[in-house]
Amino acid sequence: MNSKRHSRALLDEIERQLLGVWFDVCWSPLDSAYLAFSVEFPALTVTNALSPSAAIDTLDDKIRKVLLAEANHRTRRSTSTAISFAQA
Repeated sequence: MNSKRHSRALLDEIERQLLGVWFDVCWSPLDSAYLAFSVEFPALTVTNALSPSAAIDTLDDKIRKVLLAEANHRTRRSTSTAISFAQA
């Protein structure tokens, strides 16, 4: 698979994964802002004082970056394993 096709397939897979992620947003009086969160990614929360949609969009971007980093790590690891087997 060429590099562009592989990248496109990876991005498509991340988008499919993202469709299964549940998000929620609520008003946080303590922060005086909308708080966006996902149970699947408890370490990631985003606040936005003006817009719940902006909070969700920012959280969506952060989760996408995590999924991309995980996918890249898996790809590098599987490529490294394949190279190791080929050299053996």
